Amino acid sequence: MDAIRQYKKSIVENKNLVLFSIILTFLIRFIIFYLVKEAPGNENIGTGYLWTGILTQLLSNGTISFIVSTFFVFSISFYASQLNAKHGLIRNRTYLLYVFGSLIFSSHPVFIYMTHYYVSAFAFLICVDILYSSYQDKSGGRNAYALGFVLGISSLFSFFTLMYLPLFWMGFRMMRIFNFKTFIISILGIATIYWLSFAFFLWQNNIAGFLEPFNHLYPILNGSIENTSFTGESLLVAIALILLIIISLDYQTNSFRDKIRIRANIQFLHLASLFSILTFFFIIFDPTLNLYMISCSMSILLAHFFTLVEQKWKVITFYILILVYFLCCFLNLLN
Repeated sequence: MDAIRQYKKSIVENKNLVLFSIILTFLIRFIIFYLVKEAPGNENIGTGYLWTGILTQLLSNGTISFIVSTFFVFSISFYASQLNAKHGLIRNRTYLLYVFGSLIFSSHPVFIYMTHYYVSAFAFLICVDILYSSYQDKSGGRNAYALGFVLGISSLFSFFTLMYLPLFWMGFRMMRIFNFKTFIISILGIATIYWLSFAFFLWQNNIAGFLEPFNHLYPILNGSIENTSFTGESLLVAIALILLIIISLDYQTNSFRDKIRIRANIQFLHLASLFSILTFFFIIFDPTLNLYMISCSMSILLAHFFTLVEQKWKVITFYILILVYFLCCFLNLLN
């Protein structure tokens, strides 16, 4: 028990750990930035209207891209922490959300430069926030429309974000508000974005420009999607799968300690992680996008798991995971 008490005092509840994680994140990201001069492959898969234009030109400078991506890393970590504070996901005080969020998004060269995936990851957390706020809400149509609208905006940066809509339908089911109305209204939220986009391109007399993101579907329909490369990223996803199994099994035995609403929220994160892992390996539309989504959901689950520690094996697992993390960073640099 002394080891557990010391762990909680020095790690879980230690405010100084936030500052340490920020410095460590900057250091890791700078080392990778210094050694990796360009972003890995897959960064142009599934880009939407807003990313292929002026943003790509502004972020063509490596240093600017690195700075902006680092800003997004800390923004995502902060928002995940606010999500926990707002919805009470973790019943004990913790600073681990900052730590896991910033370090996970610095574990591979694919995270170092600013890409459209960061926008999608941030939008994913916004959608999760909307979903949690809709629990047993009789006016669920408003939240369904808002969620579809945010997903639609996100797809203007990363087109394949739309494949996460079925996940949120399952989430609405877990929040006990899913029905035909929320199904249709969520689609209308996305349709609103694409109707406005169509009107803009029609005004510009550029229908081909409107259809351009849909060309990303051609390799899928043509059966050539297997040529997509995601070597190196699969190691992180495999580790995430192992951790998800451990976390899920543990939560099944301890979920009775949470309120029903919190259980639904946490179980959705389990589902989101599993959905992203399965799509990464078996529905290879945009594997890097799935990696970003896994990183979002797993950072919260890991913080939840390692905050509510009652057994010594979890403390040991935490320190083993730290060693595995630095080993992965090193191996990813070699690749």
